[in-house]
Amino acid sequence: MLQVFICDDDDKQRKRFGRTISNYITIEDLDVKVAISSHSPNDIVSFLEKNDIDSGLYFLDMDLNCETDGIALAEQIRKYDPRGFIVFITAFADTLPLTFKHKVEALDFITKDDLKINDRICECIRDAYIKHTGKNTELQDNFVFRSNNNIISLNRRKILYFESSQDMAHKVIVYADNGTYTFYGKMNELENSMGSDFFRCHKSFIVNIRRIKGIDTAKKIISLDYDAACYVSARNIKKLVSML
Repeated sequence: MLQVFICDDDDKQRKRFGRTISNYITIEDLDVKVAISSHSPNDIVSFLEKNDIDSGLYFLDMDLNCETDGIALAEQIRKYDPRGFIVFITAFADTLPLTFKHKVEALDFITKDDLKINDRICECIRDAYIKHTGKNTELQDNFVFRSNNNIISLNRRKILYFESSQDMAHKVIVYADNGTYTFYGKMNELENSMGSDFFRCHKSFIVNIRRIKGIDTAKKIISLDYDAACYVSARNIKKLVSML
């Protein structure tokens, strides 16, 4: 059974999230239950100290109005449940970099003003449940980044490719099923972090191998879904073909 934990000091918000989670569990008939829903991070930690939890799902507010904030709570959770799924829900989008700085490996990062917050919460439950039950070992974590003033979370399977921007220094363009986004990033870091489904086919491109439809070896062009295309360098063609 996948156990869910909610920690938010706002009673109204916490109850709202709890209803969304409970309704989704009931509708989908999942082997999931809400173990703790509390305003206090101590309640979460105390439960973990007394119970053996394997890969729980944690929805944490970043600002808990106490000495322990969401990041600190996540760090404590990692001590007891290192493989748990952590989702941060916050009113402050600019706190996203803290999740990387403290290396707490969040499954998702949701802002409270997101109009699709309920859908995002349900998607997190679905993803965590699939991973927890081992029904799809290929499911990847979401790729979370900031585009302008928005926090975007893309399922990695929905990404076609990344391209380094020729017009803006230190910016990367990501092409996905639902559109394109630009964000500050480095291709070298993406190459090392995106996993085995992504390949640095060119100095300016990283492609999702699973979305490739064909390769024109003469023109050195990769064809992808939606008639999208990107370049592949001559020295990487043979390696890419062998990977396919």
